[in-house]
Amino acid sequence: MNIARLAELIKAVSNSTIAELEIVEGSRTIHLRRVPTQRVAAAEPQAARSEPAGTEEEGCIWVTSPVVGVFSWGDHPIQEGDVVTEGQIVGVVESMRLINPVRAQASGTVLRVLVHNGDPVEYGQNLLVLRPDAGAVVSDGQADRRGGGGGASPAGQ
Repeated sequence: MNIARLAELIKAVSNSTIAELEIVEGSRTIHLRRVPTQRVAAAEPQAARSEPAGTEEEGCIWVTSPVVGVFSWGDHPIQEGDVVTEGQIVGVVESMRLINPVRAQASGTVLRVLVHNGDPVEYGQNLLVLRPDAGAVVSDGQADRRGGGGGASPAGQ
């Protein structure tokens, strides 16, 4: 089977309701399987979601995504006003079928939730804004940070 024919088959499967297709030509077998994907409605720009306006968030901690993937709250969704503790898993990011925990860098109160369950997220994208407790020590030294990497490292967690 040539590449052009294979491309046609891939396009046909992706544009149809066919979930799986197997083609056998002589000693060669081609197996195509469509993986269900969640369609995301027109997403608002990254800057609008991750750069909250106002001065009430000065001195706050920005919990960020450790990897590119799909964000999920897990069993206990975090809401604005919730109190979290340092190291608490506040969500997970699934990337290449691996679950990467998102941990709070300090104890505090959730001021803003910037993502929803099932949202695609980028590395370093802001997910939550925390107001640290008085005297809280930020575990990675990232207080008052407005994006740009960080969060929990998936390695060794």
